[in-house]
Amino acid sequence: ADVVAASASVAAGSSGALAVAIAASMAANLIENETRALIDDSSVSARGPLSLTADSSLSVDVTGFAAAMSVAGSGTLAIGASITVAQVNNIVNGVVVALFFDADAAESESVPGGGPVTLTATNVNDIGAFSGSAAVTVTGTAGSVSLGASAAVALADNAVGTDVLAGI
Repeated sequence: ADVVAASASVAAGSSGALAVAIAASMAANLIENETRALIDDSSVSARGPLSLTADSSLSVDVTGFAAAMSVAGSGTLAIGASITVAQVNNIVNGVVVALFFDADAAESESVPGGGPVTLTATNVNDIGAFSGSAAVTVTGTAGSVSLGASAAVALADNAVGTDVLAGI
């Protein structure tokens, strides 16, 4: 996902000019997934190797950018300000499970294998996040006062909280 914000302001006057530009860009992704490979409360008989696999993979790409420019010009007083904020948030939560569960000998349940028994649970997350911000202010006066201010903030936050379990 790409999120872009832009703002521009121009002001001119003989005795005073005020130009203000503000831009904000925000992108958020919340992904919650479950991948389960289960043999639950059952009997399974394999004549050869027995394999139980749970694989999860995801990719998130997000770009957030904000730009602002202000220009103020006057004969006496010129004031200009530009403010930008770009924020990108990615949160990935989930569960990946490969599990033999609740096979009870008392209930004649078993999971024998005629060869190796393999359980595999894997989770691969690829997060690409870019956050950029630019602010420019230009002021000019032929007279006494020219003030200019710019502020640019870029934030990126990524969190992964996936539980991975393989067990018998």
